[in-house]
Amino acid sequence: MNVEIDTLRKEYYRLGMEYLEKGNNRSAYRYFSMAAEKEPLWPEAIFRRAQTAYYEGSIWIAAEEAVRALRLNRTLENLFDKEGFSLDFVLSQLNSLACQNIGGRNFTAARGFLDSALFLKPDYVMGQLTMAELLTAAGEPYDALEWLEKAVEKEPGRAGKLEGYGCYAPLKPYVRYGKIIGEERLAAEAAEKLFRAGAEKYQSGSPT
Repeated sequence: MNVEIDTLRKEYYRLGMEYLEKGNNRSAYRYFSMAAEKEPLWPEAIFRRAQTAYYEGSIWIAAEEAVRALRLNRTLENLFDKEGFSLDFVLSQLNSLACQNIGGRNFTAARGFLDSALFLKPDYVMGQLTMAELLTAAGEPYDALEWLEKAVEKEPGRAGKLEGYGCYAPLKPYVRYGKIIGEERLAAEAAEKLFRAGAEKYQSGSPT
């Protein structure tokens, strides 16, 4: 790297940290951006730019920049909670962006956001469920079922709630879907409810 460029990027980064410590997030963002322009693959500068974007309320920029930084240096995720800039926030924003793009049938963009979220946290259940929604909408039911199964394996309590989501309706004809939602268990529970209702009517002496 050119010595002059290296000196400038370090000075910009130093100024960014100085302004960040003073709570001047707008100036900090500007200097971190200038540092990243001098060295586009500098993960620390990109992460700090994401952090200051978050403090400034530019939440989507913050999420996307955080992913860029972590793809370059995964260890930077240790800075998240320490700096008040959480991984959960980034994941929720990526998932939200994916949902918006699914609604607009922009499946390629939606897949990109979900791939980023699941790169950051492979067992992110909401991301897995949204991936299943995306693949269902895109006409890929077998892949959708695989992601749905992963989500339910991680959080079994989700199984009983899936029937309430219309986005998974095209998966209902598949045997695997029935197994995922616990169809046999649901049928047994329904039968037990009917039995109890009948027993209560019998005990009360009511024929109907």
